[in-house]
Amino acid sequence: MKQFRVYLKSELGRLGNHGVASCFLRCMSPESLSASGMPDEPADLADAFSSQERVNSFVDSLPDEQLKAVTRSCDLDWRKNGVFEKLSRHSVWKEDRVPVDLIDVKQAERESAYIFERCQFQLKRIAADPDLWTKEPYGEWKLDAPIQFPTCLGEFKSGRCTLFDGIHRAILMAKRGEDVIPVYFYEE
Repeated sequence: MKQFRVYLKSELGRLGNHGVASCFLRCMSPESLSASGMPDEPADLADAFSSQERVNSFVDSLPDEQLKAVTRSCDLDWRKNGVFEKLSRHSVWKEDRVPVDLIDVKQAERESAYIFERCQFQLKRIAADPDLWTKEPYGEWKLDAPIQFPTCLGEFKSGRCTLFDGIHRAILMAKRGEDVIPVYFYEE
């Protein structure tokens, strides 16, 4: 069940931003919000999730069935990133600090696809590519900004870890020169 908690702590951590909270509320059903005890007004939601500690406390308080329901709704109704299926499909997960040299990433923005392809989806090469840092959202990032929830989600296969969630966080950590990244993963 921890894989669902890792995902939600990351995604719901974005709701401290009023604009993101508004978008989230437009996507979620009132029944889902009510069942989980989430506020249904943008200002209240942004306040409820205004710090990573508050997000973590909320996610950790969810019973397992509610945790899965919120994760499913978060993925299918809001983020639409297919993560719920991956989280549900695998029962054995591990957590470790994975060397950046062993990490690949899924493509993020379509506009930057050629950079990811040129760098063979290798995290270290992508983070070092100067062209990436002229694109949105990367060019707007403050490299010294705190990362509230650094753990990423991935799959380990043939000695390499491919991240499917937390790609932006991983790119920022690699750009900063961090040698390892915390990853919660399953193995194929």
